[in-house]
Amino acid sequence: MARTHSDRSRQTWNRSVSVQLKCSFNFCSTEYADLKSLVSHLSGHIHEGLTVMCPFDGCSKTFNVKSSFSAHISRYHKGWDVTKIAPVHICELAERSLPGEGSHVEPEPNVVDAEHSDNFGSDQEKDTYTESLAQFYLGLQAKYLVPASTITEIANEMKTLNDIQQEYTMDVLARELEQYGVPTETLTCLGKSAYEQSPMHKALYENGPLTTQHRRQQYYKAHYNYVQPVEVNLGHNKTGQKRHYHYIPILETLRAILKQGGAAQHSSNPHVEDDVLSDCMTVLKMLTMQYGNWYFF
Repeated sequence: MARTHSDRSRQTWNRSVSVQLKCSFNFCSTEYADLKSLVSHLSGHIHEGLTVMCPFDGCSKTFNVKSSFSAHISRYHKGWDVTKIAPVHICELAERSLPGEGSHVEPEPNVVDAEHSDNFGSDQEKDTYTESLAQFYLGLQAKYLVPASTITEIANEMKTLNDIQQEYTMDVLARELEQYGVPTETLTCLGKSAYEQSPMHKALYENGPLTTQHRRQQYYKAHYNYVQPVEVNLGHNKTGQKRHYHYIPILETLRAILKQGGAAQHSSNPHVEDDVLSDCMTVLKMLTMQYGNWYFF
């Protein structure tokens, strides 16, 4: 009796489900066949300046930053279970018929989807790390006016600290694993693989996108609406040192803002609250009656 009940439950939860997904924004409603494409599409809306809600059912988190959205998905919804997607994103649902009660047939696991999901999660974490590090460097330069040469020195020091941390971690791991008879060659290969696959190594070592000032500038232009400051030379001071200042081109800044879908849509269809205009007119009428028209000139 208990065995039969267990088998039926197993059949219910292992059934194959095919889901057609869609964007939750009414003006978009783009459809996708897999969860990865939907998440990537929602990240694009965040880049346009829109606020996006987590697509998983029961999660009410909202996001305005792509890196925060990606980190949340990778950390709290790492399994990428499409059956837990919010109903607002479900366009069409089709279920494969179940086997008869007397039989017990388990569907074959979808190896391709599982492998694809794991790889995507790994790539997503690396992209999140690189983007967070790029925002840190960009904030130092734009908000705190840290020179580019100083940021390069900071990046080099971070690499040195990462090497020290990696060496210490692998030394501790090697001592622990030696107790279980793990060969030295295996430990060496493990340490090398962990070192080369780390997100900091991908971002700051060899041909990483944040290794030099030039590559950082290229990364900013590719991933953000970045307008590069223009340097204007002021000549030399009394001691012979070069002096210059930077300014942000206003026209280029406006073009970058209008490239965002949300900004362009808002400028084309501005939303004005009726009660705000009504309140202003009411106060204006009261002041006019009390002080006369000369009060406003």
